[in-house]
Amino acid sequence: PGRWAYVRGQNGAGKSCLLKAVMGLWPYGEGLITRPAGTALFAGQEPDIPERLTLKELVTYPDLGERYDDLAVAAALGEAGLARFVPQLGAVLCAGKPWSQTLSGGQKQRLVLARILFHRPVLLLLDEACSALDPEAVVDFHRILREHLAASTVLSVMHDPEPPLDPDGRPFYADLVVIEEGVARLEPVEPRRFRFAAE
Repeated sequence: PGRWAYVRGQNGAGKSCLLKAVMGLWPYGEGLITRPAGTALFAGQEPDIPERLTLKELVTYPDLGERYDDLAVAAALGEAGLARFVPQLGAVLCAGKPWSQTLSGGQKQRLVLARILFHRPVLLLLDEACSALDPEAVVDFHRILREHLAASTVLSVMHDPEPPLDPDGRPFYADLVVIEEGVARLEPVEPRRFRFAAE
């Protein structure tokens, strides 16, 4: 609990398959996977935003939104940077179109961030889940997760060869899972050394 690992490897090394196997979505391998008790959530590069659901239901998805308090859903949207959509919690359409057609790629990934914040999973699997965000927003995405999911286990795959750093230069991830030639090894994330130039 509370350990974050960054999965690194060449294209096709099996990074996404590893996350999907842990989640139970990739049934083609063999072995034993032990997951912590409690909610597990998988967030992929293409957010799952079904049509014909209200914004509230999209935040509480896959659960139905009606059993949850509007304030809790609004708080999650606000934390994720989507506060301007809170007045439309009960809306199935935004500007006459389904939410999946209205929101930008970055807004969709922020919607998934709101879903994560709402459900507070004990196990979070991120597969390119912030790929549509700019570098500053990626740092903000991780900062928010660290504030709200400090006790959760996080496995993450991203495009970048190195894990992101917080504004103070500290890595968000404590471990690297390096996959090479079908073998995964665990390594600590080494703090990066910075050079400062003075004029």
